[in-house]
Amino acid sequence: MNKVILVGRLTKIAQFTEGPERDRAFFVLAVNTGYGDNNAVDFVPITCFGKKGNGFKNLVQYLVKGREILVEGRVKVSFNKEKQLQMFSIISDKIQLLGKAPLDQPTGAPVAQQPVKQEAPVESNELSGFVDF
Repeated sequence: MNKVILVGRLTKIAQFTEGPERDRAFFVLAVNTGYGDNNAVDFVPITCFGKKGNGFKNLVQYLVKGREILVEGRVKVSFNKEKQLQMFSIISDKIQLLGKAPLDQPTGAPVAQQPVKQEAPVESNELSGFVDF
């Protein structure tokens, strides 16, 4: 079974991309790990997809810096053959908004948009050159 549940805060506004049949959002989630003096933060890349016309774009407008969310999804591992590097990201199946929007970010803040010309799965810049296992 490949299932991940994370709770954390967004590090910046989600990057929203419109496609011909589905839309995509990419963001990084800051997740607290450890406890006491061993407290640390992991920064986890998250990608989520949504069908046109189902309110996905409306949800994405609330994914602003500092917003606490719960993400359910699966781990995706990629490998860059040239650099011999392995990288992971989370493909989200479900997002739940937690708490209130941060005070310094208005609810419904604009999201970064980039048009997409092809339907092939889009990888973030951080994953370019990587292939799936």
